[in-house]
Formats: sequence, structure tokens, C-alpha cells
Amino acid sequence: MKKELKKTLFKEVPVKILLTVYREGETYPTEVSYSLEGSYSHIIKTVSKLEEVGLLESKISGRRKVIKFTDRGEKVAELIAGMLEINENGYSTNEEKKVKEILNKIEEIYETQLKGKDGISQKKARNIGKRLGPYKRELGKLEGSTNTQLVEQARKRIDEIMELKNQLRE
Repeated sequence: MKKELKKTLFKEVPVKILLTVYREGETYPTEVSYSLEGSYSHIIKTVSKLEEVGLLESKISGRRKVIKFTDRGEKVAELIAGMLEINENGYSTNEEKKVKEILNKIEEIYETQLKGKDGISQKKARNIGKRLGPYKRELGKLEGSTNTQLVEQARKRIDEIMELKNQLRE
């Protein structure tokens, strides 16, 4: 049993499934596969392995399978979440810090490049766009694994700065 638990638990997908159930509570395997962008068949196989080792249990509700933690599974998920610094909302505090850092860097670009300016050159406008682009891509990667409102706030701020940049371009 311990060998099976090690083989099952110390892989990326089982951990992601446990963290998804930790965040969402009782849920459907289809919802987990959408959330993880994984194939339904792979998720079902992994859920079955997690059931075999006693971390998840399932029941049929109507025509759908519902999965939830066993007592042991909930304890394991709490330990994993603690190790990964996942807060009570199911979001990584490390990733939340990244979004806050991005927000600070976006504001720094605004403060140093645009605030109080009547106009900017084409070259400076391009430079601002090049500096904001990687932050927007990083926010896309963080979406879903951290506070969505914070990510949206940062994206909105980037859009506002880009709009202002276009208005000030000479």
C-alpha cells in the first residue's frame, strides 16, 4: 500500500487533482479535467488510483460521478497545500506574490514613463509596450492558479497604461 501511495502521489497530475478537490470541495471528474486542461480518461484513471490508495472516494449522483476526499485524503491535501503555501481560498500565496510584484512593476512603468507627460515619442511608446508585454503573458500563465480578481486588476491596469501610451504618442 505504501509503495502504491508513493508511486501515485509523487506525480504532478495526482497532486493537481488533490489540490483541485481541496479548492473546490466535492466535484465531478469532468470539472477537474476542465480545470487542469487534461484528458478526461487520464483524470479518471488517476482518480481511480487515488481511490485505490484511500485518498479519494466517489459516488454516483444521478448520471454523474462525484469525487470527494476521504478523511486521510483531506489530511494529505492539507499537508500538500501547506507545503506549497496554498491559502484557504485554494490559491498559491507564492503566485499571489508574483501578481502583486507584477502590479508594482506595472505601476513603476507608469510612474517613470507616463505620469505627468503631455506626449511621448514613438520609440518610447514601443519600449513601454515591450516592457508590458511579458507581464501580460505572465498574468495569463498565473490565471486559474491564483486570485482571479488580482490578475484581472493587473490586466486592466496594463490595458489602461497601453491606452494612455497610445493617446500620448506623438
